[in-house]
Amino acid sequence: MKAAQQLSALALLVQMTYSGYGHILGTWKLPPSKVKKAKNPSDKKAGVEPLPKEKIMSNQGNEYDYTPFKNHKHGKPGENPIKSEPNSSMDIYDKNGNHVQRRWYDKNGDVYRDLDLTNHGNSKKHPEYPHEHLWKDGVRGK
Repeated sequence: MKAAQQLSALALLVQMTYSGYGHILGTWKLPPSKVKKAKNPSDKKAGVEPLPKEKIMSNQGNEYDYTPFKNHKHGKPGENPIKSEPNSSMDIYDKNGNHVQRRWYDKNGDVYRDLDLTNHGNSKKHPEYPHEHLWKDGVRGK
């Protein structure tokens, strides 16, 4: 096996191990190659020093804002509430403890945005991952 192939295989093994056990260790974060910091230009226009925002890149090259609110929680596996504390966000985990979604709640505590980190095992319906769903009047958009 060539050195480049060995390094690639090792990188994949590390990523698989990290993504499989990060939630157990309480240190879940996406691999650094998937998350990058960006500045919010609207803050600068308002005369406020921009805060770093977390962006995540999809498999199709689209960037999504991944920044949690200051009031951020980690849900219990299988927990997926549509109502929570106002102006909060929550990481959602499947029943196996895998981080599958980040959800944001508005000033009334109603969900208004989901960022799904997987294609739900259905690449025909969701060829892009992560991908975003916006909520309106309690209904999740496609």
